[in-house]
Amino acid sequence: MNRHSHSRPRAATGGSVQKRSLAALNTTAGSRQRRALTLITTAAMAGCASSGATFGYGLPSPPDAVYQVSETVEVEMDAPGGLWRVQGGYSMTLDMSFETDTVGIRVGGIAESFQGSLSDPIGDFDSPRGTVEFKANRGGVVHVESFPRISGMAARELSLAGLAYDIFPRMPGDSVGQGDTWQDEVIWHTDQMEAEFHNVADYTYTLMGDTVVAGRELVHIAVAADLSIWTAWGGAGNLSMRRVKGPLTGFILWDPERGLVAYHEYGTEVEGTVTKDEQSFDARMARRVRIRLN
Repeated sequence: MNRHSHSRPRAATGGSVQKRSLAALNTTAGSRQRRALTLITTAAMAGCASSGATFGYGLPSPPDAVYQVSETVEVEMDAPGGLWRVQGGYSMTLDMSFETDTVGIRVGGIAESFQGSLSDPIGDFDSPRGTVEFKANRGGVVHVESFPRISGMAARELSLAGLAYDIFPRMPGDSVGQGDTWQDEVIWHTDQMEAEFHNVADYTYTLMGDTVVAGRELVHIAVAADLSIWTAWGGAGNLSMRRVKGPLTGFILWDPERGLVAYHEYGTEVEGTVTKDEQSFDARMARRVRIRLN
């Protein structure tokens, strides 16, 4: 069973990430997720991007929503026998419900209409088990209680542990103007039978301005992050560890009327090594995630 810690806002640290030893990672029980937020105001640009726009989460009306979620992934490793490559992805519908809570709101989501496949040797994989459940305040996710779990060999390459943060990315919770930026650190760790993940992302969000999509007024927010992912799989005598890092870039379309993300898309390109039996091989991973509010 995974455990999740509450978020704790803290002062800016110049983009540094607290590092932990491999031994500390291996002895971590369950999953932990935390965030840190720093709002950087631009004095020359005051006021909201859109008159009356709000940049924080609350109980939406109606108190439900449906999101379309998809992800594609391509993983490569320069193995001794030649290039090893796996590619594929999944798509699903996420039926969300909202209710008030002592910290702000409580959010629940059920994954439906799931389709997932990776190339050989993995192939098609089953629908994830479980639901996404988390609490959020005006700024974003405070505590993740559960998330849908991918099983089998696909769990080495794909995890939904960060799903709550993708649906509820950090918002400033206050008035901001065009060009203003705010920062966030997201760390999540999950350990299940097939694989163990440790994910660290240092985000910078920039408010770009207003836009209109299908007649609806939205706010465009640019997203950039430095990403580091550690993954381990296999038992004693057959342990493999992958360490990769690199940039994340994307954008958010925020719906100020509903107080929800209308669209969130980002891509990552990370590089590093896979270590097994005291040998290291170059590794690369590319992902693209798309989340759309119906």
